[in-house]
Amino acid sequence: MGGGNSNKSFTDAMAAVVAEMCPNLTSLILRSCTKLTDAVVVAVAGGCPNLTSLDLGHCTKLTDAAVVAVADGCPKLTTLNLDSCSNITDAAVVAVAGGCPNLTTLNLHGCRNITDAAVVAVAGGCPNLTSLDLYNCYDITDAAVVAVADGCPNLTSLILGDCTKLTDAAVVAVAGCCPNLTTLNLHGCRNITDAAVVAVAGGCPNLTSLDLNGCSKLTDAAVVAVAGGCPNLTTLNLHGCRNITDAAVVAVAGGCPNLTSLILGDCTKLTDAAVVAVAGGCPNLTTLNLRGCRNITDAAVVAVAGGCPNLTTLNLTACSKLTDAAVVAVAGGCPNLTTLDLTACSELTDAAVVAVAGGCPNLTTLDLGNCSNITDAAVVAVAGGCPNLTTLDLWRCSKLTDAAVVAVAGGCPNLTTLILRSCTKLTDAAVVAVAGGCPNLTTLDLTACSNITDAAVVAVAGGCPNLTSLNLGNCSKVTLDLHRARTAIAEPGFLASQHARALVGVVTLANSPELLQALTHFCHRAHVPSPVHLMARCNALSPDTLNMLLAYGADLYDLDDDNKHAYVHSPASYAPAFVGLMIESLRANADGGDELANGINKATLTLFIALHASDMTPFPIPVFAFLINTGADINALEPSLGLRPLHIAVSLSNIQATMALLAAGADVWSLGANAETALAIASTVLNKPGSDTNAAAKEVYNLIVNGAVPEPVALYVRDTIVAGGDIGGAAGPSTGTATRVDKLEAELADTKAKLAATEAELAAELADTRAKLAATEAELADVRDHVTIATGNIAAFQTDRANILQYVDNAIAAFQASR
Repeated sequence: MGGGNSNKSFTDAMAAVVAEMCPNLTSLILRSCTKLTDAVVVAVAGGCPNLTSLDLGHCTKLTDAAVVAVADGCPKLTTLNLDSCSNITDAAVVAVAGGCPNLTTLNLHGCRNITDAAVVAVAGGCPNLTSLDLYNCYDITDAAVVAVADGCPNLTSLILGDCTKLTDAAVVAVAGCCPNLTTLNLHGCRNITDAAVVAVAGGCPNLTSLDLNGCSKLTDAAVVAVAGGCPNLTTLNLHGCRNITDAAVVAVAGGCPNLTSLILGDCTKLTDAAVVAVAGGCPNLTTLNLRGCRNITDAAVVAVAGGCPNLTTLNLTACSKLTDAAVVAVAGGCPNLTTLDLTACSELTDAAVVAVAGGCPNLTTLDLGNCSNITDAAVVAVAGGCPNLTTLDLWRCSKLTDAAVVAVAGGCPNLTTLILRSCTKLTDAAVVAVAGGCPNLTTLDLTACSNITDAAVVAVAGGCPNLTSLNLGNCSKVTLDLHRARTAIAEPGFLASQHARALVGVVTLANSPELLQALTHFCHRAHVPSPVHLMARCNALSPDTLNMLLAYGADLYDLDDDNKHAYVHSPASYAPAFVGLMIESLRANADGGDELANGINKATLTLFIALHASDMTPFPIPVFAFLINTGADINALEPSLGLRPLHIAVSLSNIQATMALLAAGADVWSLGANAETALAIASTVLNKPGSDTNAAAKEVYNLIVNGAVPEPVALYVRDTIVAGGDIGGAAGPSTGTATRVDKLEAELADTKAKLAATEAELAAELADTRAKLAATEAELADVRDHVTIATGNIAAFQTDRANILQYVDNAIAAFQASR
């Protein structure tokens, strides 16, 4: 049965099932089941008598009762792990020694209550023991180890780390009685001298792993003896053995060619000679630790880079004489590096780090703490070249700015530990980026980042759900801690809170696509409504921002905790942008009928927003036809305002929307949340002051009174709905680049353009005609003048004629009289 974090909730009831249903179980791993109680283990011990292997490591609640039950019920046990079961006492171990004679592996690591009595019992009761771990059992003395050496001659692995009371006598006994030993750990046994190690070298020729970390009394004599007596050694830890010199390490390099791990940290007397010898004699080395070897120069590291191509771990902490040349050589010669520690290598510049980023793509851990010359360029290179990084330490890299950390957040998604301590130029923007890009982060150190505010804490609290360690020392602008920030996010009113506004303010001020993407991830991981809602509630949403958020995966149709869409909290001017994007989504996905949490579907929600947007953008009939065809409910009740589509169209005097809805069959008599009908709303609008000049309000009122639209319009609307927004097309949304609604809108625009051109031509012709008419009228007036003159002349001529005729008559009469 598997262990790990998945077993933390293993209960008594589950144990009862295991005990009852699995009597033939031979192996059970309950490691790290931190809630496990004695009752569970007692049940298992009683029901599984055939167990041979039981792992109870880190089950920290267990007491002696559980272990005694195991000892009584599982006599076939060969492997028992009680690592870090710190409540265990001698009584439990004595019971195991008496009840489990076949035990070969016993792990008592961290069982600090154990004394000599327990270990002596094991030595006497478990003669077949091959592996015993007593690490940090600091009360045991030489007597216990001597008993083990005498009673367990088959030991191959003995861990005595931090058993600080031991002396040479214990180790000499082991060396004399346990010739098959392959692993010996004397970490922190500070009383050990050369005599003990010389004995081990002579008595344990099969040793492959020897840990002498912190055995500070040792000299070259001990190490030279090991080099001569343990040729199969693969792992040697000499950390803190400050008395050893080059001679000891040269001997190891010559006598232990199979070494894969060599720890020389704080061996401060070593020089290049020692390291060059290792590079030449240990070609299989994968781990080399030179921490604090301050005499080492570039020559030593260049030799390692050339002689140890399989290196995966290299620690050069505080090797302060190293320059870029050394690190560039490592980057070129050790492509398999996964861990590189350059802490306090103060001479290094960007060139070294850029080389590492280019040559070591498998890096998972990189320490650059106190490399004060490093700038953004180096860290940006790491972000681009080392995507598998899980640990990055940039402590006191004081030249770094937000740009470097934003790059890391974008390029290193697997980060679990990030140290930014004393990076004093960083602001909230850097932390927000980390919160968005590093979801697996467990440790973040922002100590002395004095520009950080609560907005950063909120960002990581929501964006990094696995974060357990957040260091904010000397961040004077911060008032929240991790727990309080998470509590604030979980509050129902978070979207309208000062913390939300502060977070959105950071994103808006940065005006950065990376931070918008980070905000999207924050909302998803913190289980709050989408960033569209968050920015809308904070009055920070713009059409451009909306497009970017959607590109990063924000849900256009997401509703908040009150089942309201973001448009409710957005300026009216943004509604057209929402409608355009929603229509594109409906066209692309054909999911207008999908129901939302507020009880209406996507197409209906889009219809409501399109109607509200009519003040800014009066959409034509084909748009409404498309939405109705896609599944919009024309009689639905809008959740936020309690109005129906027809109510909204009427209240805004939208003639086209009103005609489209009536032609589609909208119910004129449906009531809104305030028990108003469309007619009542139309009457209210018409009776407003100044509405007597509102032709649209009058026309809408007449449409509602009649309850119908002219038949040609109704036929047009119905045909458009059937065609999905295009009379000439098939029903349903178009899959082409020009949609039906687009085509109709284009045709309408073309018609309007032609009409405008015709009106211009008619105006020109009318002006010309008027000019000709004016000329004709002028000619007519002239003619009339001539006629008047002619008439006067005629009258004169007529008078003259009468006078002449009278004269003639008088002349004739005179003539006749004279005769």
